[in-house]
Amino acid sequence: MDRSAGPKLRGVYVGMPVEEFLRIYPSSRQDGLGNPRVGEISYDIAEDEQPSANDVRILAIKFLDDKLSFVSFNYWNFDPVNVEDFARQAAEKFNLPSRGWKAEFGFLTMKCQGFRVRVCKCTGPRELGPTLILDDPEAEQIVQRRLKIKEREERELKRREEQERRVFKP
Repeated sequence: MDRSAGPKLRGVYVGMPVEEFLRIYPSSRQDGLGNPRVGEISYDIAEDEQPSANDVRILAIKFLDDKLSFVSFNYWNFDPVNVEDFARQAAEKFNLPSRGWKAEFGFLTMKCQGFRVRVCKCTGPRELGPTLILDDPEAEQIVQRRLKIKEREERELKRREEQERRVFKP
């Protein structure tokens, strides 16, 4: 399954252009949680623009190079029997394979071409309840590579500046 066939949830999908997102959620503002110096920006959705259903909230949304790379949904009027039940229902609703979900850090994950779906029952004392994440699995790798390049560039610039300050200029 490729990104173009990926799930569209509450009007958003992996790869969605930021301009399209802002047409749906025009009061959204950048929240400073992304890494803008490497092309990653994060938005906060205004309370009055949260999805119309009163049982879901978009917790986090990120864009990489102006394309949606991460969105997290929290459901509070939904109580799946367990995470496997949540994955089964997500697979049915999004026309995803029912087999092949992998356990990763408390989530069940379905990796598809160009996107990933992760579900978690998330019912611990500090957790928010059932959570579904749509993301681009390559985006975090791209951000990490870019951050390493930026850090190298900044170290090199600092080294050159220090070296220049050590040279006497009468």
